[in-house]
Amino acid sequence: MNPQTFSLLLDWMYGTIDMVLTLDKAVDLFKASDRLGIMSLHIECAQIIALSLEAKPDSEGVVEIEEVKELWSFATTIQSDVVTQVST
Repeated sequence: MNPQTFSLLLDWMYGTIDMVLTLDKAVDLFKASDRLGIMSLHIECAQIIALSLEAKPDSEGVVEIEEVKELWSFATTIQSDVVTQVST
């Protein structure tokens, strides 16, 4: 985890994030929150990732397909796990 991601994680924990998360930062926080088991942040980042993927490709109209598939897999896996946990 890089220092910027750790700083964002601390800002989130203390409720002091003062910006809208970009896709890159949401992905970094998604991975960090998974590693640290912070489910609420993990879900929030999964939602940001899913919305970003649905919205549009990057400014040049290019989307790395393998990266999208990997992120979508992460996002849908965590959503399934949460639904399973809530329903049991």
